[in-house]
Amino acid sequence: MTEERRDDADAHAEDAAHAENLSEQSVEETSRAEATPSAEALEAPLPAEDAAHFEDLSERHAEADARAEALEAPLPVEDAAHFEDLSERPDEDLSERPDEAPSERPTNDLPAEPLAAHDRRRPVGSTAARKRRRSAAADRRRSATINAVNRTVGTIAGLGVVAGTVWALGWMPLPSLSITPQGMEVQPLAGDQVRVCAGPLQQLGLTNVAGQAVPVGQPTVTTVGPTASATPIGEQGPSSYVFPASDGEATSASIAQAIDIATDKTRGYTMTNCIQPAPTQWLSAGSTELGHTLVLDIVNPGAAPARVNFEAYGPSGAISPGIPEMVIPEGGHQQVSLAGIAPDLAAITLKITATGSTVAAFLHETITSTLQPVGIEVTGPTALPATTQVLPGMWIANRPNVDETDPTRLGTSVRVLNTGERVAQATMQLITADGAIAHELDLELEPGKVVNFPLGAVPEGIYTVRFDSDVPIVASGRVAPIDATEFASLAAPNPMRDREVVPVPAGDAPRLSIANPTDEARDIVVNGATHRIPAHGAVSVDVAAGEATIEGAVGMYAALHVTSNAKFASIPVLTGNPDAEPVTVFR
Repeated sequence: MTEERRDDADAHAEDAAHAENLSEQSVEETSRAEATPSAEALEAPLPAEDAAHFEDLSERHAEADARAEALEAPLPVEDAAHFEDLSERPDEDLSERPDEAPSERPTNDLPAEPLAAHDRRRPVGSTAARKRRRSAAADRRRSATINAVNRTVGTIAGLGVVAGTVWALGWMPLPSLSITPQGMEVQPLAGDQVRVCAGPLQQLGLTNVAGQAVPVGQPTVTTVGPTASATPIGEQGPSSYVFPASDGEATSASIAQAIDIATDKTRGYTMTNCIQPAPTQWLSAGSTELGHTLVLDIVNPGAAPARVNFEAYGPSGAISPGIPEMVIPEGGHQQVSLAGIAPDLAAITLKITATGSTVAAFLHETITSTLQPVGIEVTGPTALPATTQVLPGMWIANRPNVDETDPTRLGTSVRVLNTGERVAQATMQLITADGAIAHELDLELEPGKVVNFPLGAVPEGIYTVRFDSDVPIVASGRVAPIDATEFASLAAPNPMRDREVVPVPAGDAPRLSIANPTDEARDIVVNGATHRIPAHGAVSVDVAAGEATIEGAVGMYAALHVTSNAKFASIPVLTGNPDAEPVTVFR
C-alpha cells in the first residue's frame, strides 16, 4: 500500500513537471504571438486548430494543478508509519525476498493520454534547476552589462576631465615653485706649495742601449715667491720644490727653468715651467718621425705610489696598443720612449691620469737634420680641454716655400685635438694686436684625431691664435724661425687671476704677450707701466730676466717668448697658486 502511494506520488510529480513544461511552452507561444507587430492580427479570432490546441493546454494545466494538490495532501497515519519503518530498514533487508513480485504500479484516476514528441516527460525537478541556472546566468549577464556600462561611462568621464584639464592648463598659468640653492664661498686653508722642475734634457741615441735616455745640460732655475727647498728626484733628474705656507696666508710661487746646450750632438735653447703635480694632465707636443726623439718623463714627488694610465692620440685617432699602466714609487720618476710606442707620427697628444698620488709629466724632444742638431724642447702640460683655447704672441715668419713634408722646415704651426665623442665644429682665428682678424678658418674636427695646421701662409708678425669649438678641445703651438735651426713649443695657458708674478729665465730679449679675449678694451699694468689692450687685441711687452708682475689681468691669457735667431723658446704664464682660489659650496 505504501509503495503504491509512493509510486502514485512520483507519478503526480512527473505530471506536475509535465504541466509546468506545458505552461512554459504556452508562455513561449504566447510571447511569440505578442511579438507580432500587427494590431489587426492580435484582434482577429484564432483558427479552429489553434483554439482546440489552446483548450487542450488549458485542460492539461487544470489536471496538473489537481495532481499538485493531491501531492501536497498528508499521508494517512498507517501509510506514514509504514513509510517511516521502511526508511529505517537497511537496504539489504529490502533485497532478501526475491520471490516476492513487485507490486504493480497503480494507475492514476485520470486516463493516460499519449504525449507528443515535444511533450515527453522530463526528470523531476529538472525544470526548476534549469530556471535557477537561467536566472543566475541572467543575473551575471545583467551585472556584466552594468559593469561594462559603468566602466565606459567612467572612461569617457575621465577622458573629459583630462581634456578639460589640458585645455585649462593651456589657457591658465599655474603657480611655479623653485628653489635657489644657497651658495657659500669657502677659502681653502693655506698649505705648502709643491712645484716640480723637469731637470736636464733627456736625450735618446747617445748610448749603445736602445731606448735609454741620457741627461744632457744643466738647467738654470728662476724662482719668484718665498724661499723654497729643493729635493732631487733620482740622479741627474727632475727636482721637487716645496714652498711652505706663511703664517696661514696663501702663498704664491712660480718657478721656471732654462737649458742652453751647444754640442756636436745637441744644440738649442728651451724654457720650461716648473709645474704643480696633478691627477690629470694633457701633453701636446713633439713628433716621432725620422730625425726626432721624444721621451716622456713622469715624476711622482708625493709620499705614496702613483698608479698612472695613459691615452695616446695621433693623426689617425687613438693609438692602440698604447703605453701600458705603470706604478711609480713615491719620490721616483719613470721614462718612456714614445718612438717605441707610436713610431713615425707627425703629431702626438697624450692624456695622463694618476691615482694614489699626483704626478708631473714632461716631454723631452730633440731634432736632428742630416746629422746636425737643430733644436731641443722640454714641454709641460697644456691647458685642460675647453671650448675656447688661446695661444698668445705666436710669432709667424714669412715662409713662402713651406714644406709640410719636412718636419724641420715646417715653420710655425698649431696643433689641436677634439677630446669629445662627436665631430666638433670649430673656428680658428689669427688676431692682430689691434683686435682685427687677419685669418679665419672653419674646422670640422674628428674625435680623437690630432691635426697640425701650418701658419706660414699669413704675413709675418705676432698673432694671437684663438680656437672656439662646440666640443672641448686641447691645443698647442710650435714656433720656428726662417732658417729652421731652432724651434719652440707653446702649451696653451689658463686664464689669469687679477695679479700674477711671472718668472723670466735668462735669454735673448724675452717678450711677454698678453691677450684680451673680451669685447671691451682693458687696461693692465706690467711692472708698474699701464698698457691699454683693445677688445680681442693683445700687447707685447719686453721684460728683463728675473720676474715680471702683471696686474688687472683677470680672465686674460699670457705667454713668455724668447725669439731670436740663436734662441727660441715659449712658456705659458701659470697662476702662482691655483689651490688658493675660493670654492663655492652649495647646500
